[in-house]
Amino acid sequence: MRSEAQGLFGRGLLAAAIGLLACREPAKSAVEHEGDITAEHHKMPALPRTRLSLEGSFSRQTEIFEVEVAHTPEAITRGLMWRKSLKPREGMLFVFEREKEQFFWMKNTLVGLDMVFISAEQVVVGIVEHATPLSLSSLSVGLPSRYVLEVAAGTCAKLGIRAGSKVAWEAWNETP
Repeated sequence: MRSEAQGLFGRGLLAAAIGLLACREPAKSAVEHEGDITAEHHKMPALPRTRLSLEGSFSRQTEIFEVEVAHTPEAITRGLMWRKSLKPREGMLFVFEREKEQFFWMKNTLVGLDMVFISAEQVVVGIVEHATPLSLSSLSVGLPSRYVLEVAAGTCAKLGIRAGSKVAWEAWNETP
């Protein structure tokens, strides 16, 4: 009798445990994260990198940056979205197929940026300073550019980067 009662008790505990597990909230899938998306959900493959030099008027010297190169449609669309930080001498260089007026926005961009619009001749044609994180406003300088460099907000004012500054960079490999 005792072993039969123990067996019933054991099966009852097992049934209760299964019932509790069945009532537990299921784990969220990646699709269900839409309301609470974070940077961790948006890993991007590594992009090519290059050293970029930018003429600053305050320092009277060439400023060197280590930048990622966004040259594919996917990388250009993604840009610096979901990044939690950007170091002072880092950034992203966007390379477009042709020179035209470029428009940017800050959707899903978590850090403030300066946007440096650069002609095909590698001269700064204009700057958007302190672009507001997460803003959906369209940003442009109203002039044609072939390249756009994004750096941490405040960099251009600090270094004296302005329209007319010269920019150069080393060649990069298509794959990092």
